[in-house]
Amino acid sequence: MKWVTTGWIGLTFLLSLNGPASAAPVPVYQLGETKDTYAQVELSHDIYRYSASEQLADLLVLDRDGNKLPYRLTLPSPHRGADIKEVSARFFPVPVGATSETLLVLSSASIRLSDNEISVTVEKDNRPPTEERNIPTDFYVVDLSELGTGVDELLIDWTANPAHSFIEVDVSGSNDLSSWTPLKKATLVHLQKEGEQLLRNRIAMGLKQAEYAYLRVKLQNTGERAEVNAIRITSLHPQTHNPLIDSWQLQGRRADSQVSVLSRSASAPVSAWEFTREDIAPLERMSINLGQSSYGDTLRVFSRTNQRQPWQLVHQGIWFNTKVGSEWQHSDPLAVAQNSHTHWRIELNAGFSETAAPSLVFYHQPSRLQSILNDNPPYQLAIDTSALTSQPVENHRAVSEAIFSQLVDTKNVQWETASLDALHPDLGQFARHGINISWKTLLFWCLLIAAVGLLLVVALRLLRQMKA
Repeated sequence: MKWVTTGWIGLTFLLSLNGPASAAPVPVYQLGETKDTYAQVELSHDIYRYSASEQLADLLVLDRDGNKLPYRLTLPSPHRGADIKEVSARFFPVPVGATSETLLVLSSASIRLSDNEISVTVEKDNRPPTEERNIPTDFYVVDLSELGTGVDELLIDWTANPAHSFIEVDVSGSNDLSSWTPLKKATLVHLQKEGEQLLRNRIAMGLKQAEYAYLRVKLQNTGERAEVNAIRITSLHPQTHNPLIDSWQLQGRRADSQVSVLSRSASAPVSAWEFTREDIAPLERMSINLGQSSYGDTLRVFSRTNQRQPWQLVHQGIWFNTKVGSEWQHSDPLAVAQNSHTHWRIELNAGFSETAAPSLVFYHQPSRLQSILNDNPPYQLAIDTSALTSQPVENHRAVSEAIFSQLVDTKNVQWETASLDALHPDLGQFARHGINISWKTLLFWCLLIAAVGLLLVVALRLLRQMKA
């Protein structure tokens, strides 16, 4: 009984020494300084080197004391905007009393003499001879026939003086210079006082391309006619700016087996390379970089999650890599449907160069993390490593996003973009990359086995004594 008691005491001591393992979250990034409570950062594929979840369910946002902060992950949406283009318009002053026939001759003839020939050209000019004869201007005709864009705004510059501080403007449109359609009425303002000025010289038009070939701009109620110096046209060109795609290259090695995975027959030789990536980022597309090696033949792409699984066919088709002029061109990237596999294999035609070094190019849509901070910096992004202790991993993302939505759904939040500083933790600390066994853990298990062996010896002795 003395041996039994001693053994149980030793075993209890060992269990209490090691205790139930509870892995602490491992920080992987630290947020840069932020001035706002609402911060957001872009997460590249690098975060997936540490996470064991393709959905980043083990991701945490922690403050200085290790408290969990609510966050959500979103995908950046395409940003719709417009490029603004401003050009000088061709415009012509029309004298008082001009008829429609006069408008059809808004040009001046010029004769050019050279050594061998005489040429006559007709060119539109912004200053016809009517101005030189000091004939009052009735209105201005703006030529849109060669513009090639719509007209969103009309900008009018005129010589400002007290008599022309406020100008009423009528704008009409026409395609034949005979019949005019009223379009806009506007008031232009140009006030100056002690070095400051108030200028309003824009007229919103909203005209589509080729809607009108000409515009008539008439200045009303100005007494002595104001002199227009320039007319400019502003057009908006809608643009859709897609979110930036994260891309990176992966080098591989020539495969040990140069036989196609599909046939497993020596009669089907191939040129095969295999690649292993550390991350599990869901891929949108992938491409193959053959460098300056010409190729135009069959391609098979395979992937798998680990070396124990069979290869899965991802793509089978034709791939080309050829030089056109001075540039190398290749096939379009392949869609791979959010593939997160870490092991990849490509098979090319058996005649492909053995000295080539192909690389894979992966494309991933980065996630945007938005978090609500609590004025307790520094803040860190960490990975829950509970999987190392065989404990169920809580879906921190789902819980955090539920809290997050209650806090911000009814608010108009302005997000401040923060930077991320990588902390470069050892990959061995994370579940997906295996477990680093410390000397304390190894000593514990050795002593535990020895204690169990001792208890078995004692039990056998007791059995023998009872039989005797």
